[in-house]
Amino acid sequence: MELLISIFYLFLFFLSVWKIQYALFLFVVHIPIVPLMHVDGTIPFNDYLTFILLFQILFRRKKMAFFKPFSSENNKISKSLSFCFVVFAIVIYINGLNSSILKEGYLTSVLSRILAALTLIATCINVFYIIRLVINDISYRDLIYKAIVTSALILSFSVLFTQQLYSFGLLITEYSVETGRSSGLFSGGDCNGLAGFLCLIVSFLFVKMRLCKEKLNIQKTMIILLFVITVFSTASRMGFLTLVGLVAYYILFLQSKNTVGRNVFFTIVIVIIVIVSSDSVLSLVLERMNEGTAIKDEVISGEEGRSAIWMLYFNYMLAADIHTVLFGSNKSIFYLVPHNFFINTFFLNGILVTVIFIYSMIKTIMIFISQRCTKYIMPLAVTTIISLMFLTTGLLLYYYILICSLAWSYFDKIKNY
Repeated sequence: MELLISIFYLFLFFLSVWKIQYALFLFVVHIPIVPLMHVDGTIPFNDYLTFILLFQILFRRKKMAFFKPFSSENNKISKSLSFCFVVFAIVIYINGLNSSILKEGYLTSVLSRILAALTLIATCINVFYIIRLVINDISYRDLIYKAIVTSALILSFSVLFTQQLYSFGLLITEYSVETGRSSGLFSGGDCNGLAGFLCLIVSFLFVKMRLCKEKLNIQKTMIILLFVITVFSTASRMGFLTLVGLVAYYILFLQSKNTVGRNVFFTIVIVIIVIVSSDSVLSLVLERMNEGTAIKDEVISGEEGRSAIWMLYFNYMLAADIHTVLFGSNKSIFYLVPHNFFINTFFLNGILVTVIFIYSMIKTIMIFISQRCTKYIMPLAVTTIISLMFLTTGLLLYYYILICSLAWSYFDKIKNY
């Protein structure tokens, strides 16, 4: 199996070196996917893709669309989204660094830290140019759209075929043999992360159909059905409730006068009925709704358990000294992570970094509100915010920015049509 994976990765490596379009596509596809193996035993294949794309950009940039004339409006949007992404990437990086220090009690090797910093810089440069390409060139916009959907499809199939992948010894980030609950090849951590990621993709598909006035065909129907089924398969309470909210929002605010909205609505309703009628999935979701969380030798049922964890962190920070409040804690005080990106950022980095992060999140929303397209950004932003409230990692933010740039590109095209 390792030999086959090595040959497959070698093939992808040559594709990414051969054409920049392949490098762009593979880079975006692999962002949320855990590497099946490390190329040299230490460096993940995703990092190789990051530096290959950077090389392509630096040496072939004159042939690419970001040198074409930009309208002042698109230039402003591009810079704003790029700024927000840089903030998100830095916050994710320092969260991971500080978290590893608290867990391990020491920093990783100097070489690992240098590689992580270089990868962060390369990723920021890559995403900056992707944003400009998406906004300025339709062909690249469609390429990135296909890459995002492809990535979600791979993750969905990895969940549905978890047992087969697990039997081959491939890395599954979260898998329960007893319940069958799995996050597949999602590198963001757990089932909640995968559910949030797929909900974000579903919300974007809804927005895209409304912006482009697309008709619902068999292909789109099957893709949406697959994502919905996968969200239910994760048994994520957050994913279940977010999906219901997305359907309601689409019906109330994004449904067009034609039959697209009704078709999507009835299709999803049918899927929900089918899934709910399945005893195994229904019982698992209900069990997750009522299960307890152990905190200090006590068990608190349902979401009350998670909110209790949040209050532990809040109470600690409120009672801490001014230096800890401003710059974060250097002590590991609880054996449970907060499962909340905002609280985790506040705890690890203090109020200053948290405020900058929240400001950047609000800025992405205000960009669209200022252009009178509030109803298109709200499902994307709200889905991301809700997901981050139940996740410790911020991988979702990478795709949020890319999807925002795609949404703006589609809106700009319609506006100027």
